[in-house]
Amino acid sequence: PDTITYNIVIGKLAKSGTKQNAKKVMKLLMSMEKAALSNEAKAPDIITYTSVLRILEKVDPLQAADVASCYLQRAMSNGEKMQVDRLGLQTLLMALSRSPKFDHAMMASIVWVWMENSNKVEHGVLDSGLCDLVLIAFSKTNDAKTAGKALSFLSERVSRYKEGDKTIILPTVVGFSAALVSLAKANRIDDSLRLLEIMKVLSKNGVPNIKPDDG
Repeated sequence: PDTITYNIVIGKLAKSGTKQNAKKVMKLLMSMEKAALSNEAKAPDIITYTSVLRILEKVDPLQAADVASCYLQRAMSNGEKMQVDRLGLQTLLMALSRSPKFDHAMMASIVWVWMENSNKVEHGVLDSGLCDLVLIAFSKTNDAKTAGKALSFLSERVSRYKEGDKTIILPTVVGFSAALVSLAKANRIDDSLRLLEIMKVLSKNGVPNIKPDDG
């Protein structure tokens, strides 16, 4: 069987979110990955991983994040154009954003920066809603380094915007709020207040979907 055949079977199994089907899907995925070493026609693609993650998120979110992380790490290291559309990337980032592991949040951040700076990614794949997921991933972790990493990720984007980079993608109020959650966990009150002021300034400057709640 080739990739298309595998994808049909995996897609059908993924429609029923049972542990038994999840085990079958993972077994098929491992078979594809092993076969791909000698036959590219059997290599899993973004359609494969989207289906795999769809069922794993129901039965084992942590394993889903592990699978997403492995796929993204491999995609970045092989030097080829990442064959992923917005839906595929959303599925991958959502899997990472549901994990409490700091490493998964870092992977979301690393892959965002890689895709942001890469000429191997289709135009229009990245948007503010997906940027939110990176910051949501950080907000789910309790690692001591989380607040600093989330603030650094956000500050870089804000700085580039202020410097006139019109290509930079900013998160929406959802992403900013997630960053505030990370800061609150670390009791970084001053940073939280500064971030709220930044949101107000950006909103006044016409950045959409970023105005903080009045409360």
